[in-house]
Amino acid sequence: MRIASSSIVLGLTAYALASSVPAVKPQSKADLKKILNLLNSTNIFRQLIEPCSTFNAAWIRTVFHDCGGGSVLDNTGGLDGSLQFELSRTENAGLAPTIGFFQSLVEPGVTLSDIIALGGVASVAFCGGPLIDYHPGRVDATVANPTGRVPSATSNLQFLRSLSARLGLYPSEQVALFQGVHTFGGAHAANSPEVTNQTFQSFDGTPTVYEISYRRKALTKITSNPSLNIFKVIKEGKSILGTDHVSFGDPILKGYIDTYAHDKDLFSKNFVAAFTKCINLNQNQHLDSVILVPPTGTAAPHFKTADDKVYDVSRRGYEAPGTQPEHDTPCDPSSTQSSRCSLEHGYVETCSEKTRTWTKYKDTVLEALPAGWECHDSHKGHYLVPPAAPAKAYAKYRRSESEEEVYGEPAAKKKRSVDEF
Repeated sequence: MRIASSSIVLGLTAYALASSVPAVKPQSKADLKKILNLLNSTNIFRQLIEPCSTFNAAWIRTVFHDCGGGSVLDNTGGLDGSLQFELSRTENAGLAPTIGFFQSLVEPGVTLSDIIALGGVASVAFCGGPLIDYHPGRVDATVANPTGRVPSATSNLQFLRSLSARLGLYPSEQVALFQGVHTFGGAHAANSPEVTNQTFQSFDGTPTVYEISYRRKALTKITSNPSLNIFKVIKEGKSILGTDHVSFGDPILKGYIDTYAHDKDLFSKNFVAAFTKCINLNQNQHLDSVILVPPTGTAAPHFKTADDKVYDVSRRGYEAPGTQPEHDTPCDPSSTQSSRCSLEHGYVETCSEKTRTWTKYKDTVLEALPAGWECHDSHKGHYLVPPAAPAKAYAKYRRSESEEEVYGEPAAKKKRSVDEF
């Protein structure tokens, strides 16, 4: 996949991973036409992250926190959208607005996990980062991943090694992903008081740029600007994250931090490899082999097969969602509904796993969207609805209490009840 813009090209080429990874299936249940629509220049999905902004960092963090709960060792979890059930966990503070917006885009043929993965790939590219392959077809989880798998800012080296093993990463890829993602974004005191007391503190000085700032002062000498190079920041002991410090204290990981501080090409290569493993974790059997072709000139974006033939995006099926409980349930951190709309407009609430009470904070995504977007609740947490959206797009039809609800128009001559989200 490559997204063309005035300054960025987002690439998706033929799918290729290590030989130990199962080959992808030729067809999934993804609605390719709907996924293509997310990449249109007029779509709010793309507009929020092009040009690069702090939303890009939030979307990349969302990818890492969703795949971080998975494991190739026991084939559990992966990038599967389970984050929607895990928003009450401390390490996921601040991610509810992003998931709420992504939920507004979920529909038959477009899963939350596919949206999360696409958001991460596009966010990296629109910040000037490397080109990362994207294939649709991910299947969403129906329950949360086990607790204690996603790192905090103060996780120790043993935890990071365990996480790396679960994600199937080599040490070179571990550093590229765990430390490399800190070239985007920063920390907020509201979400990470153990990291900073500032409203916002950047990790490397350029929170909206994929940049480790290699500057050529001579044809044969490369130097780095310390204020912009995340690996240089770590080497100088100036990182605000404890995980960066403990990684630099390990001889093997330190070697890669030293290398990446002056070798951007190697860093980018290993970052792509690690990010690809993250977005495809335990989903390879579901992924398509089709390749997304970007819009060029007047040509619309489209999918093609590995042998460069245009793929007919109209011949796809999709999945129906599950049942939905009532909204006003007790604040239970283990519930699938770990976020909800606040009674105060512009705010969202998450169920705190510490206090087991609803905690309110500003919905920064809703604030950035055009007027008319609304917050709605569902059994998977809150989601955002665009203005003047057709009612049927958000309606569920139930034939019986024991039967799964499905999207779409009710069949003729069959009486069904309609529940609005």
